[in-house]
Amino acid sequence: MPTGGERLVWGTGDGSTLTVTDTGFGRLGGLICWENYMPLARAALYSQGVDIYLAPTWDNSDVWVPTLRHIAKEGRTYVIGVTACIRATDLPLDLPGREELYGGEEDWLSRGNTAIISPGGEVLAGPLTGEEGIVYADIDAGAARASRQQFDVVGHYSRSDVLRLAVDTTPHTAVAFHRDYAAGPVWPAANPEQPATRPARAPAEPATQPGDLAPSPGEPASSVIRAR
Repeated sequence: MPTGGERLVWGTGDGSTLTVTDTGFGRLGGLICWENYMPLARAALYSQGVDIYLAPTWDNSDVWVPTLRHIAKEGRTYVIGVTACIRATDLPLDLPGREELYGGEEDWLSRGNTAIISPGGEVLAGPLTGEEGIVYADIDAGAARASRQQFDVVGHYSRSDVLRLAVDTTPHTAVAFHRDYAAGPVWPAANPEQPATRPARAPAEPATQPGDLAPSPGEPASSVIRAR
């Protein structure tokens, strides 16, 4: 979900990419920037058993690291927050309007806020701010899964009898091409191995014939049905 000026360049995605990936060290997934403030999007990842949650951002606010800690404890997952560290002097000299928009060495575009958080919400490494670098921490996907035995926001603790989330994972396109306009649009199949499908349509009624509008002998004209 692009924010603010990002919408000048980026469009919105769809639920087909709201997934996690199995790796050799755990199930990996994540959201970008302020998508991490969207509780339903987070819940969609939790429901897929995410063990290592990536949260890259441009957010330098003092609430960002507390947000990462909340996500970690809420989802009982490791959270890796990655934030850019860029000064004005890192920008190309030929960038249009650079001199008017940015100052010198101490003019920060992003000071960084990189951190690694445990499934219990503790800060394992970082936050790294005001300098370039890499933070390190040992993680254990088994520890995240064991923690969910105590609290699982989409499992035994979820109260699915009261609260439920529906996620549409169908790929959506901006344009639907018609092979036969009368038959309706052809939508791409969710599974590339399956043929494209058409939405269900009710059978069309027969067209009204000119003779249908003429009254029968002795029938008043006002009783004629003139449209179907």
